[in-house]
Amino acid sequence: MNIIWVIFKKEMKEIFRDRKSLFTMIGFPILILPILIAGAAEITKKIAEKEAKKNIKIAFVNDKQDNELIIFFSQEKKYQIIDNINKSNFKSLIESDSLDIVLEIDKNYNNNLNSNNSGKIILHHNTSGIDEVHVNFTNDIINKYEEKILASRLKEKNIEESLLNPIDLTKNNITSEKEQFGKSVGGFIPYFILIYCLLGAIMPAIELGASEKEKGTLETLLATPSNYFKILMGKWGAIFSISFLSAFAVILGMLLGINIVDIPPNIYSLLSNLFNIKTIIILMILITPIAGLFSAITLAISVYSKSFKEAQNFMSPLMMIILLPAIMGMSLPLELNNTNAIIPIFNVVLACKEVMSGTIETILLMEVILSSFILSVIAIFFSSKLFKKESYIFRN
Repeated sequence: MNIIWVIFKKEMKEIFRDRKSLFTMIGFPILILPILIAGAAEITKKIAEKEAKKNIKIAFVNDKQDNELIIFFSQEKKYQIIDNINKSNFKSLIESDSLDIVLEIDKNYNNNLNSNNSGKIILHHNTSGIDEVHVNFTNDIINKYEEKILASRLKEKNIEESLLNPIDLTKNNITSEKEQFGKSVGGFIPYFILIYCLLGAIMPAIELGASEKEKGTLETLLATPSNYFKILMGKWGAIFSISFLSAFAVILGMLLGINIVDIPPNIYSLLSNLFNIKTIIILMILITPIAGLFSAITLAISVYSKSFKEAQNFMSPLMMIILLPAIMGMSLPLELNNTNAIIPIFNVVLACKEVMSGTIETILLMEVILSSFILSVIAIFFSSKLFKKESYIFRN
């Protein structure tokens, strides 16, 4: 055990000498995440303010068919009605942002309404993403106008409006705000944690494996009376420590961002509830065996590589292999169960979502931790077997 500790201290000193890599793995997420959170909050605020102040430029084609509709829209302060447009070329006006929306009223609109039929209106727009707010707002106005016409028709026929709505349905979502918010945010957080957990393993693994082979110091270390397994465990312990610290740095960066950035009180309250001490401890327990797994795999690849460059080439696909299940767990609307609780990486992302929303079951949480731990032990075992083979270490 003393030999492992000596090698561990030696490797940690080696890692801490490379200040640039250390900053990238640990310092960068602590500094950059608050900036990203602040930037995202400020951009969202600016967009919301801009959309609130922005008028919707609207025009009507065949407006004489329904003057009441024009009056109905003119009562809304958000609308700026543009008159006398080129009716044959209104699509180019929308594309050039001279207009936001054009309502094309059918030529038989008035006759159809008078005969208690449906009048046709085409809503022309060229929007996507957040701009669709204009379209949705316009659609709501038209729905209100439609309700007004319907009420007038029912009054003429002496029909009560309640006859058209025999069932009064009230929706009551019993899901708490924390659970809803945790499910949506909880998928992104483990994604960033896993990225930095892997990066925190890759950089020191290359330094303690392939780089030492290039420098010729690995042969010197292996020539000592120390057991190969103890040498491996000393190196693995150093890589695991940096990988774990990198993952924790992401959480620390998020905590700093939440408390430093000016966030609306309701969102701040939800985020504070998500990032409580209990949740952070559970997240780090979940990440611990994954950090061990990443450390064992990256060290085995690094020792096998002939050079620093070759180690980088071998580890590049590893990022995609790790991120694919992480993206699936983040994006798919799945819940943790006994089956997916044993799927590596995927299970950790789903468990993190459940932990953040406060709906995690203790049995499933233990299953995820245990399966990840067993996988980590298997990876260390195979790495030790390969590390004992000189034909594996010294391929050249």
